[in-house]
Amino acid sequence: MTIDSLLVRASWWQMSDARLAAGLLGLLLAVSLPAAAWNLGEQIAEPAWAWTSPQEFDLPGVRVRVQHFDAAEDPTQAARRLISRSPDRFARLQFTGPSLRLSGMAAGAHWLADLTKTSTGTSGVISSLTPRNDVRGVSHFDASSLVPCRSAPVISMSLRVPIPASIVRIECPGAERQVLDQLRNRLRLARWDPADGGMPVSGPLARDWRHASGAALSVLSEVRSSGVVLTLWHRESEPRS
Repeated sequence: MTIDSLLVRASWWQMSDARLAAGLLGLLLAVSLPAAAWNLGEQIAEPAWAWTSPQEFDLPGVRVRVQHFDAAEDPTQAARRLISRSPDRFARLQFTGPSLRLSGMAAGAHWLADLTKTSTGTSGVISSLTPRNDVRGVSHFDASSLVPCRSAPVISMSLRVPIPASIVRIECPGAERQVLDQLRNRLRLARWDPADGGMPVSGPLARDWRHASGAALSVLSEVRSSGVVLTLWHRESEPRS
């Protein structure tokens, strides 16, 4: 499975932490699982709020839950409503351009809410990431060796899974070309090669990489005013039978 399959519907996702994380994880598999027990649509069942049914997907080592809504309220009021229903899940608030973002932890899951103002009120997406344990161990992938100095992690998960995996989002200072060229060089030094067999030394960075050990790595980049946010999805080699 390459990261291209995750991006078939990429235009459907806004480039925000909540939407990108949910898009990267939630679109991995097409098999839906039963709805989560805690359903915000049931918590805020009002005529002014329209909810989609919650969807859940399994990625090796993590369960992803995504639910969308439209509300006839402005984002600030909608955020107050969400916080009142679950202060732990939405403990932190951040304004990013036209979006209002909430995040928090509850019941072992990382929760994200991205609210955007519309002509009729608010459009939002709620997502949660829940690690799933497995006796086969955890990934020991160290992203810090691949990214520029002074880079700051945004989200980092080491997951116990059938195939140990890690998902890391890191904010890197600098121009996009500079950051991606440095990442490409460090990947090569660490014995990573593009999965398609190409060996470009410049230009767009390959999305999918393979290591001599059999491990796989997929890379997404997102340009911000402060630099570049990299999403690195690392999977260790398939266990031998």
